[in-house]
Amino acid sequence: MQNLLILFNPYYQKDVIDSHIAVLKDKGVVGFGKIKSSLSTLSSPKELDWEALSSISPTSPLQLFLTDYSSLFVAKVTKVSQEIVPSLTPSYYQEKDLNVEAWFVIEDIIELVHKDFEKIRDLFLSNFTTPDYGNYTYAIYGNSYRYPLKVEMKNEIDYFLGDELFYPNIYKSKEFLSVKNNLLSYVFGDAGYRLHPESLENLVFAEMEFEANKQDALYDFSGVAIKYGKAIEMEAYLFFKTLFFLLAQSEEEILQITFEVQGRGYSIADLKDFRPNLGTYKFLLNNPLISQSIEKSNLKWIISGVFGNLSIVQQIRNEAAHGERTSFEGIQKLRNGVLGIGRNRALPDFLYKRLYIQDMF
Repeated sequence: MQNLLILFNPYYQKDVIDSHIAVLKDKGVVGFGKIKSSLSTLSSPKELDWEALSSISPTSPLQLFLTDYSSLFVAKVTKVSQEIVPSLTPSYYQEKDLNVEAWFVIEDIIELVHKDFEKIRDLFLSNFTTPDYGNYTYAIYGNSYRYPLKVEMKNEIDYFLGDELFYPNIYKSKEFLSVKNNLLSYVFGDAGYRLHPESLENLVFAEMEFEANKQDALYDFSGVAIKYGKAIEMEAYLFFKTLFFLLAQSEEEILQITFEVQGRGYSIADLKDFRPNLGTYKFLLNNPLISQSIEKSNLKWIISGVFGNLSIVQQIRNEAAHGERTSFEGIQKLRNGVLGIGRNRALPDFLYKRLYIQDMF
């Protein structure tokens, strides 16, 4: 996964991101222009290698981080081109006759941080290293970077793993933001910013629906159960993928271990791009090579409670997925297990343990 960072300048346009989102919502795609600086005629060994981006495609996208240091966005780029149809760009490019060096064709965008410089600095920019500048951690002050800047993540995350599109609801309601802030403040802390955006969105929408209907004894909470289940599926996938690839550094044969999903064969190596069902992880944890490798690596504690976490979610989510009504008692049990209200704490467990493993790489 290639990652680039651009500082967008309000000098050119005050509503830079808003104007691009408007086109994206109207057309389903939008071009973000890299404006050629008057200083770009100066030779620089740190200029971006545009040729290296020719392989970008819908199946091999680029993650483009956009920030003005106040807010932070990440966009899914499926093409980099010198030409684009003008109707697929905000009008200010033409109206101001801006000299665009290249177009990043965006199909989706997520707001990661809303107007919080400290969160951007401490949780995201500190996670970036700069391969073209000595591979040091990104430096906000006193740098000589040329943008777009190639960056790599210490704790890597693919923000566009699932099929969900984020841009239609990019600016959420006050209720959504309030519930999200409460979860981040009281359940996950700053680590919550490392949840996959799809997990966090499903979790917030589940909480909103739960709160709105918990007094209705006849309400069917199946939809809420499915949303909690989707959040667990994503975080379990990220946890197990990280764990198995860490173990494979010492035992390469682990990558060749096979399993089946709906009659089709896969290997652990396929987990890089394939997300199996929850039951697969139980099957893989029982594999002797994996269990021995976990013990040898002194990581037995890291799978403690995993079977219980998966079982709670599987049982109630499967009932909801097969059309069975989910009662208030059922959803309360699931919610408690997902958020950590009581003995089980599925989501915090998967998240914190994944971050611990990533620090071991």
